[in-house]
Amino acid sequence: MAKRVEKGTVLGDRFRLDELIGGGGMGSVYAAYDLDQGYRVAVKVLNPRLARRTEFRERFLSESRMATSIPHPHILTVFDHGEDDGWHYLAMRLVETDLATLLSREGRLDPTRALNLADQVAWALDVAHAQGLVHRDVKPENVLVTPRRTLDEPDQAYLCDFGIAKLESADLGLTRTGAFIGTVNYASPEHAAGEKLDGRSDQYSLACVLFECLTGDPPFTARDSDGVLAAHQGEERPRVSARSPELPAGLDAVLARGLACDREDRFPTCRELVAAARREVRAAPAARAAALAQTVAEAPPAGLATEAATTAPLAGAAPTPATPATPVTPARPAPSPPPPLAPEPSPARGGRRHPLLPAALALVALVTAGVLAAVLLSGGDGSGGDTGTFRRPTTAPRGGEDREAAADAVRQTVLAYAAAEGEKQACATLTKDEATGCDTEYESAQPAAYTVRRVEVADDQATVKVLQTKWQDPIEFSLVREGGRWLIDDIDSFGWKDAEAIQVATTVERFGHRDAGACGLLSRAATGQCRRLLPRRPVAYDLQSVSASSDTGSVTAKYNATDSDDYSLVQELGEWKISEIT
Repeated sequence: MAKRVEKGTVLGDRFRLDELIGGGGMGSVYAAYDLDQGYRVAVKVLNPRLARRTEFRERFLSESRMATSIPHPHILTVFDHGEDDGWHYLAMRLVETDLATLLSREGRLDPTRALNLADQVAWALDVAHAQGLVHRDVKPENVLVTPRRTLDEPDQAYLCDFGIAKLESADLGLTRTGAFIGTVNYASPEHAAGEKLDGRSDQYSLACVLFECLTGDPPFTARDSDGVLAAHQGEERPRVSARSPELPAGLDAVLARGLACDREDRFPTCRELVAAARREVRAAPAARAAALAQTVAEAPPAGLATEAATTAPLAGAAPTPATPATPVTPARPAPSPPPPLAPEPSPARGGRRHPLLPAALALVALVTAGVLAAVLLSGGDGSGGDTGTFRRPTTAPRGGEDREAAADAVRQTVLAYAAAEGEKQACATLTKDEATGCDTEYESAQPAAYTVRRVEVADDQATVKVLQTKWQDPIEFSLVREGGRWLIDDIDSFGWKDAEAIQVATTVERFGHRDAGACGLLSRAATGQCRRLLPRRPVAYDLQSVSASSDTGSVTAKYNATDSDDYSLVQELGEWKISEIT
């Protein structure tokens, strides 16, 4: 092995290694520059000692094969693999950081952010499971993250490292008999026991990752690996609310199901685990408000005990002056009270108080409970500041966590409507007017898959533009906020110019990513040139401009810092096709 791998080395006459950004027992990862395509990538280089062993070489190449077999927006794209003078390497998308680094830097995440990340990973896992593939090593280090730049936009997660993934129906022979391959902190009980694995094992690992995102620590720790594996197989499941009391107690049951020892007791899919957790987070403010109101209503009003004491003094005892009730400060400024009544002249004996005072104090306590309940339902604490996790704005989002939470709630309402398998769930997302007749409309409806293209929130109204994933049909949802919930008020196809432009852009993006039917995206006149026109490798385009008329479209797509392609498109039989690339 004559060539040295270090900064400046070029592998495969194509990838120039610029900076070491990570590494482990399997090898090293470099930020690199693709000299052919002209953009930055990540290159993973296999440890040369391991490269001599067939088992590890096969596992390394398996990562490339597995990742490229599942094109998905949240599975890390592997562009190329090869060998140069004994050095085996993979070239893949360059992503800024990973979830483990994010957690060590920022600590536990707020529930909305944690669930957004978990949902992206869950989606990727469910797609892999549908193809019979089990990842077997879901952990924070294998979730790469492009962190949000502002609070208005979500993080982007990418599941990576399919090196030890296996097909459920096949044994690839990549592990020694009896050897545990994986990461003990996130291993399912069946994985720890050496049993045959399926997608529910990955769900268990995802539940461990979500637990760590919410609390800052994985669910099980011990002094050694054997102790951790034993805990996975036998210990009572820990409660997230015990480690982070501000989290809703309803999350305990959700994560306990995801972490069930018996895989039959877990959720059917990974996304159902995340969806159940999201429902508990959203229900928390109302539950807290109801509990508080109930507690205040059941408590004896201030002043009743002292009234009893002063109206029935012991014989021969001096009258005991009534203890003034401790004032209750309202959570929000209350209207100025009317001027107090003139005090009734005090009797010479007995310390008698006004007969209506106990009832008045009781009324004040109940009104205060109502105010506090209203404050909690709106997510505030009366201070006017940001209360963090569970706040739901009652006015126009002004940026920060309010805007993110509102946009996420709007997005999830639309996705819940699309994914609902029965009319009850779907109709529950509609306003009263729109829900009329919904059960009839949904008698034969099937769940739909949407790609959300745009979310806009202002005051108590919102719009969401989506593409129906299979047919690329453009749909616009209008939503309103009622009683603290977002509900769908209208569903329509959005303006044809916007719709056509989105379809044009999507066609170009699919072509650049080397969609499985990429040549089918070309017009009849251009199909014969597909090999010449198709990018050598998948390309991540930065779309500079998109325009469309009734039957023609154009896109300028930038693919590196200085170069771009111009696409011309035409409609053929109702579908957009690329007719020319310059």
